[in-house]
Amino acid sequence: MGELLKNARLSLGLSQKEMAAEVMSVTQYSRIENDQQRIRFDDLVKILHAHQIDIVSFINQFLLRRKLTDCNHDYYLQKIESMYWERDLSSIDELLDKLKQFGQHGLLNLLTKLLIVNVKDSLDCPMAQQCRQELCQRLLAVDKWTDNNNLLILFAYGVFILDSKHLDYFAKQLKLPTYKSGLVP
Repeated sequence: MGELLKNARLSLGLSQKEMAAEVMSVTQYSRIENDQQRIRFDDLVKILHAHQIDIVSFINQFLLRRKLTDCNHDYYLQKIESMYWERDLSSIDELLDKLKQFGQHGLLNLLTKLLIVNVKDSLDCPMAQQCRQELCQRLLAVDKWTDNNNLLILFAYGVFILDSKHLDYFAKQLKLPTYKSGLVP
């Protein structure tokens, strides 16, 4: 729900404060948009109504995404992993297009982009920079990301694009040893 609200807000060119429309605090709205908190249905209706967003279309879009995510999440994770090990870039690109077409879950979308960057071995491309930023944002947005299997999978596939500062920070959260000054045991 949060991603749909964010997309609607961005398409309208609104700030989070404007989107919250005096229905809730900006902090609460931000947590909802970042999928850290659920929104009450009556608050959702008030926000959509305040911005003249068609409620039926919005709910249908949510249900389509949820169906695709809930039913096929594990399937897509397995498919992505298989494509990665086969280094099948054309299939990975097709999957990314399919995920975009259906407005797929952001986690699978980011994971697919990370695999494209890895397979192409292009750490300096704009997609790699975007993935690095999005990966850090996702991990930093959740208090205990280390307790979330999906975020751990994402971290594992994205570790290669992180700089040493971020690797050190996330390794501490995972309680992994960190190595200073390039010394490796």
